[in-house]
Amino acid sequence: MNKKHHEKSLSQKLTEILKAEKPISVNYYNALSKRYDFSPGGIRRWFTRKEYSYRRQSQLFIPERHGILGPDLAVAHFLLHRKGKVKFKGDPEWHTDYKKLPIKFEKDYHVSAIDAQNTGLLYEGVDNLTNLKHLEELNVAHNKDLDDWFCDKISRLFRHSQALRKLDLTGCKRISENGIIALFFIPSLREIIISGTKAAEYDQLELLTILFNDVNPECSIIT
Repeated sequence: MNKKHHEKSLSQKLTEILKAEKPISVNYYNALSKRYDFSPGGIRRWFTRKEYSYRRQSQLFIPERHGILGPDLAVAHFLLHRKGKVKFKGDPEWHTDYKKLPIKFEKDYHVSAIDAQNTGLLYEGVDNLTNLKHLEELNVAHNKDLDDWFCDKISRLFRHSQALRKLDLTGCKRISENGIIALFFIPSLREIIISGTKAAEYDQLELLTILFNDVNPECSIIT
């Protein structure tokens, strides 16, 4: 009976659509014909997709924020809102409370270290790290969604950096040897930590390290 009632209800909806004077969007037709998975696993997957979509949208680069704050304070606000930490040049303390940060550009704030481990950082969020000329240390450990594309973007953002010395990729399991190769293009690097990554399990890691040191002899790859 429930099935018949559902079919009748759907039929009525289609009749209403056909009688409507205004055109109905293709998305509406697709929604009517879509089959939904209401099993526990299906519901969990739906929530996971929604949560990921929200995180991705929330991490997009906002030009207005960078225009008001400048690149250093903008990335500080971005990270502290996500439980990250930053250090500013000349200040040994980690800053964790975004409410204590200036809300407009101040020229004396230069980010020197970032601790973004376990912040849920995505590829889309990396654009917020642009123009950090004084950044010396970047820790993105245990961000499970970061992969080789992250390394590629970081290499483009910091290709001309004279400051970035340390990059911690610990526990970023999706980063492989290809991501490490992309980091060849950051000549200022002196230490890359790859413990817990796919790259750390690469069977030719020793050869990769030798090749890396041909390009950047002062950089150590630590597993």
